[in-house]
Amino acid sequence: MKFRKSGHLGCSSFNNGGLDMNKLTREEALRRWKSAKATKKAMVDKMQKMLYEDYKLRTGEEPVRFNVL
Repeated sequence: MKFRKSGHLGCSSFNNGGLDMNKLTREEALRRWKSAKATKKAMVDKMQKMLYEDYKLRTGEEPVRFNVL
């Protein structure tokens, strides 16, 4: 790997792509974490409903449990 004169690898997509490399405040970090958790919960609920309906159509039985990572 070749370094630029400034000593970093020089990926300009981070600076221009909307990813801000400044230090986050505690409140901003918590807001982003809670937002990610809410998005994940909504997606898990959507997947659970879809899998429930698919399993019931295939087997005629109701599923016992779902595993989500």
